[in-house]
Amino acid sequence: MGVKILVATACGRKKNPGRHKAIELYRSPRIKAVYNRRNDCDMAILSAKYGLVYSEEIIESYEQILDVNIVEELLPQVISYIKNYDVVIYFKAGARSLYVELMNRGAIKAKKPVIFLGRGFMAEINKIPEIISEIKNNPEKINSFVF
Repeated sequence: MGVKILVATACGRKKNPGRHKAIELYRSPRIKAVYNRRNDCDMAILSAKYGLVYSEEIIESYEQILDVNIVEELLPQVISYIKNYDVVIYFKAGARSLYVELMNRGAIKAKKPVIFLGRGFMAEINKIPEIISEIKNNPEKINSFVF
C-alpha cells in the first residue's frame, strides 16, 4: 500500500450561499490552487465551523471566525481526522495563525507529522506536488520536510 497523504488548507472568508461541496463553497483562489495540486491525495479544508472537511463533502455556508474557544472545540475532530493519514501537508498561506496552531496541535496529539508550506500569499504552492511525489517515492524522507 502506499503512504497516505492528506493535503489541507484553511477555509476562506468568502463563500457561496447554500449547500455545496466544500471545494465549491469557498471562493478562495488559494483553496482552488491547493486542490489542483493535490495529485491523487485526499484534500481537506480546515473550517472554523466544521473542523477538517473533505473537499468533496457537502456542507452548508456559514459565518464563523476561528477563535481560541473554537480551537478547543474543534481539536478532537481534527485529531480524529488526521489519525487516518501517515502525513499531512498543510498550505498555510493567507490563513490566520490560529488555523496553523489548530493543525499543529492536532498533528502532535495524533502523533502524525505535518509539513507546513506557504509563505506570503501563494509562495511555495508549486512545492505541494513535488513533496507529494518525493514522499510517495521515498516515504522514509517524510521527516526531512517537517520543521
